[in-house]
Amino acid sequence: MTRAFIASLLVLVCACGGGSSTAPSPSSSVQPPTITTANTMIYVGQTVQFAATGGGPIRWGTDAPGVASVDVPSGRVTGAGTGRATIWAENEGGRTTRGLRGLPSYAGNWEGTYAISGCQATGDFLQIRFCTDLFSQGEVLNISLQMSQTDDRVSGAFAFGDLIGALNSATVSDAGQLPLTGQYTDADGSISLQNARWESPSPGTITGTFDQSWSVAGASGFGILSCEIRNVTRTSGGPTLSQRPSATGRMSLEEMIRRARRK
Repeated sequence: MTRAFIASLLVLVCACGGGSSTAPSPSSSVQPPTITTANTMIYVGQTVQFAATGGGPIRWGTDAPGVASVDVPSGRVTGAGTGRATIWAENEGGRTTRGLRGLPSYAGNWEGTYAISGCQATGDFLQIRFCTDLFSQGEVLNISLQMSQTDDRVSGAFAFGDLIGALNSATVSDAGQLPLTGQYTDADGSISLQNARWESPSPGTITGTFDQSWSVAGASGFGILSCEIRNVTRTSGGPTLSQRPSATGRMSLEEMIRRARRK
């Protein structure tokens, strides 16, 4: 085989190969999707329709269906549990992801009961037998809540009986717990809601524990009630919490306790 013949053969092979190498691959003209839905959080039980731009059919998915489940063809995402998930949209051009946090919704009006599971008293509260004559372990009392929520921030009001106080703004933890504090204040005393560790194990229910810290103007010491939520549920069209002042505008400890027990 002559050198001239080999050179001619190489020219033909290169010409054929060059034609196929410049042809576009099936996906080279398709851009990866762009997720246009702004959500980075979703409440348990909530459904959000996700959308994306991009050529060709778009498929959706999730790496944590226990937190956020996804309808593959439509991109409809449903909050399934507390935690973090990665949602993706993909086509022939590639995949785009979005981090999504699942958390409970504490918004709404809530009504229910709590039980006293423990009591501490010091100073004058010990002398007046706060933990024996005034409150008793196992006693079941009423609680009402009115809360608003923006993403993971919660605020609102609470009522023990018809003593109504303000809830401080709090952030829902990554585990879904709500660490609330709040304060009812009267001219003669106050009740602080402290150490709340609340959860919403299913939409429309709250469980957990909290403390009430009682103080009275001019009295020494304090009384603390440890409380356990028994049955608190979200109500539909429940009453708003509005202050009902006493006739004199001042209350004794006995009057505060009587109103805290009021249904």
